[in-house]
Amino acid sequence: MSDAPTVARRDQRGRRPRPRIAISPDALKGPLAVLGVLLLLAGVGYYLIFSGFDTTARILTAAGILLVGIAISIDPEAVWSKLTARNMLYGGNTLAMAAIFIGILVFVNVLGARQPKRWDLTANKSFSLSEETLNVLGQIQDPVQAIAFFSADDGRRRDLEDQLREYQIRSDGKMTYQFVDPVQQPGYARQLNINESGTTVLAMGDQHTNITGTTEADITTGLVKLIQPNPRKIYFTIGHDERRVDSFDQDGYGQLKSQLESRNLTVDTLNLLTTPDVPADANAVVVAGPVRAFSQDEVNALSAYVDRGGNLMLLVDPGADSGLGPLVSKWGLELSQAYVVERDPRYVFRSPFVPVVDHFGSHKVTERLGAVVFLAPTFINTPKTPTAGTQVTPLAQTSPQSWGETDQNALRDPNALKMDEGQDTPGPMTLAVAIEQGSPSTPPTLPGAPPPPADNSPKPRVVVVGTSQLATNQVFQLFRGQVDNTNLFVNGLTWLVHDDQLISIKPKPTDNRSIVLTGAQTNFVLLSSILLLPAIVLGAGIMIWWSRR
Repeated sequence: MSDAPTVARRDQRGRRPRPRIAISPDALKGPLAVLGVLLLLAGVGYYLIFSGFDTTARILTAAGILLVGIAISIDPEAVWSKLTARNMLYGGNTLAMAAIFIGILVFVNVLGARQPKRWDLTANKSFSLSEETLNVLGQIQDPVQAIAFFSADDGRRRDLEDQLREYQIRSDGKMTYQFVDPVQQPGYARQLNINESGTTVLAMGDQHTNITGTTEADITTGLVKLIQPNPRKIYFTIGHDERRVDSFDQDGYGQLKSQLESRNLTVDTLNLLTTPDVPADANAVVVAGPVRAFSQDEVNALSAYVDRGGNLMLLVDPGADSGLGPLVSKWGLELSQAYVVERDPRYVFRSPFVPVVDHFGSHKVTERLGAVVFLAPTFINTPKTPTAGTQVTPLAQTSPQSWGETDQNALRDPNALKMDEGQDTPGPMTLAVAIEQGSPSTPPTLPGAPPPPADNSPKPRVVVVGTSQLATNQVFQLFRGQVDNTNLFVNGLTWLVHDDQLISIKPKPTDNRSIVLTGAQTNFVLLSSILLLPAIVLGAGIMIWWSRR
């Protein structure tokens, strides 16, 4: 038999035939199955990303199912044999457990989306709304929509969105929100007269109000303006060298006025020498640090205003006769002119004449206050037994080591201060008082007689503070929000006008949880992380090697 190589056959024209490529169904089933699975995964991913099973998702899913079905139909016996193999059974168990786990996660997410529940696990409840805000939300009768005009790259947008989401959940859907990019939708911004990015419009029916802040206090204040479209009017008396509410000097109240106006309070001035009666639209009257005494006619005008249900705030200073003693005596109070001296070093700011109070009486005004610095205050004597129908609550008191200094010469040398028995008034000293005057107790009715009608007339409220430097521009500049002086003033005035639901709404404090380490502690942490942990791992490895050896 010849060993010559076989020569490929040629056709009649002497050309070699072209090789034919034969594709069998078995060769196609693998790629079809892989492509089908990829299309199924693409369909699931599209649904998760865009949260909708639209035409694109349906096409991807249908194509994936079709290709996988074709791959199986090519050789179903081979697929079944592989599925019933021992390795595949073990793998199928693992796949089934993974599928069950994923199914549980999907079920939990669907349940959470339909029945949303939120838990604030932060230490200071940074993401929870205050009780005051919840009370305001409970007063919403008509739907409220918040339209926030923020650009996509505005860093404040995320914080505001978290706040508005909480408002929507807590209001049971009565308050909704949406974000609009003023760059992409300038026409919508012009329609609502929005000229600045970062403005939020709160709309309720035909009423609108704009806010520029992102805190809870800003949003709740805007809601109150919608619920109570008529702002409360506050009069500050003038004509006795009181602190000027429109001044931005160190001793003025200019910054305080801005705070009050942001709370839907209208501020005006009142001269009782030219206006003998307090105007009927006054929701409260503030007397802030008079240097010259009020006349008897002015005191009578204030007394008549309180008697007909008016509200009054008095801020008096030591060493000045305000002439208001007869007015407060009707509630059993006595205004002192002595300086308060604080000798407990824990409650002193730079001088014994500047006490610090961080424990307050139980009252709505002081419910959430931290610390208040009283600059050069005097004290208020309160009655042991208030008059019938009157509730007197001391808001702030000094320590038992304090006293009221009556010796004017001793005030020049703080180091020589000492309490003179029988002359100076011993502490604790009351620096602020809240008074709520109700109706005197009525005599008991006869058996079977109808009860007397309920008295729904407005009850007068009064707040007296032993310093007019409580919330001056100097306090704003000196402490920069580190103390609650302004909150005490604003809370007191808010309580006076019976807007109790707005008291103490302020930004949540940020906890500083940093750890300060000594040099030795720093070295220990450094060496333990670099040397100790690797040495433990190395030692464990050596022990295992030695035991197996």
